[in-house]
Amino acid sequence: MKIPDVPYQVAQWRREHPGEDIPDGHVFVQPWPAGPSSRRRDQMIYYQFRAERARRTLRGIDEQVANAAKAVAGLAPVKRNRFIALDGATKSVNRELEAKARDLAGLKGYVTNLAACPDGTPPWPSPGSSSTAPDGPSGSSSAPPDATAPCRSAQASTSSPPKTRSHLAIP
Repeated sequence: MKIPDVPYQVAQWRREHPGEDIPDGHVFVQPWPAGPSSRRRDQMIYYQFRAERARRTLRGIDEQVANAAKAVAGLAPVKRNRFIALDGATKSVNRELEAKARDLAGLKGYVTNLAACPDGTPPWPSPGSSSTAPDGPSGSSSAPPDATAPCRSAQASTSSPPKTRSHLAIP
């Protein structure tokens, strides 16, 4: 799924761990309850961070910002570059958009309606976490899905990963 803004759980983790990188494979869990008049079921959003995905994304951002800086300096033609801010005839590099893109680098969102495994245990949060409560964003797990999923490990040979309605890698 496309992530328009930095998710609450990610921003909270960064506030609690200033200066640290998000561990590879870290999964943030956010419940998305259905409203009283909604036709959809309660859903869960899983934000997964991968260091390799972040490395590739940051490399692309660096290239795009360098091209934007060349275009602003007049050394290259202004083409389609999302980091160029045009205000009339004034060109500048959009540093706010660059910072947002860097914050989202490495994250990928998955939306699913699977809140629990068939045996009633949550599929990905760490033991003791209350992140499946439907009253709002309340936590994140500290390990990749396979490491903390008791029901997934028991069914690893016969089941597939949870089905998602939509997912899209973050540019």
